[in-house]
Amino acid sequence: MSTTPSAPRSATVLWAGALACALSVVVTIATQGALRDGLAAAYTYTADRTLEAAQSATLTYLFTIAGLGLVFYTAYALAGRRAGRSGIAAWLSVGLLVLASALAIYNLTQPFPLAVRLVGLLPPAVGVLAVGTLRAERRATAATAAAA
Repeated sequence: MSTTPSAPRSATVLWAGALACALSVVVTIATQGALRDGLAAAYTYTADRTLEAAQSATLTYLFTIAGLGLVFYTAYALAGRRAGRSGIAAWLSVGLLVLASALAIYNLTQPFPLAVRLVGLLPPAVGVLAVGTLRAERRATAATAAAA
């Protein structure tokens, strides 16, 4: 059994995850006005706690999550087969998937624009597919090594 067909598949899934993170940045930028409106409607502001500060902190939070997702997806895609064979990388990918899923679910409860909340679900959804693909590749590599 050859692992050649699965390598491009896992790389494609990982690049799709990076693209999903980049898309979340684009959607966040495009919906800044709606984000401001949502924050204004959801919270009370005072002189020391301004709407501008809340919007800035929220945008920083959203961009940081998307940026970290982009870095991790790109690193895994560039690492290729080495990441698929590494036990540490496999557990790290599961841990990152759990964290990304928890953040996406948390973001659903926030006064963010609907587009931001929905696009935030894409990276963890692709992550589920990526973890499954990488695990299948790892099993195929182990089976090939055992047969040899």
